[in-house]
Amino acid sequence: INGLGGKAGLVLSNLGANVISIKDGEEVKTQIFTKNRNLKTLKRIERMFGLKAQETEGSEIADITINLGKDRRWN
Repeated sequence: INGLGGKAGLVLSNLGANVISIKDGEEVKTQIFTKNRNLKTLKRIERMFGLKAQETEGSEIADITINLGKDRRWN
């Protein structure tokens, strides 16, 4: 999904998120993962994408990980 990650990264930065990494992938479905459900930024991201985050106990560096899928379009 060419350029979608960069656009989303800019919007997320404007929301107050600290964007750590943007990379291309081949996800089919957009998903949000978090280690902490009590983040103010997470609630904004969930509203923006119309999705609920899934809790994870992974070893990710970030508190919130967003995998943008082919189901997502950005105008």
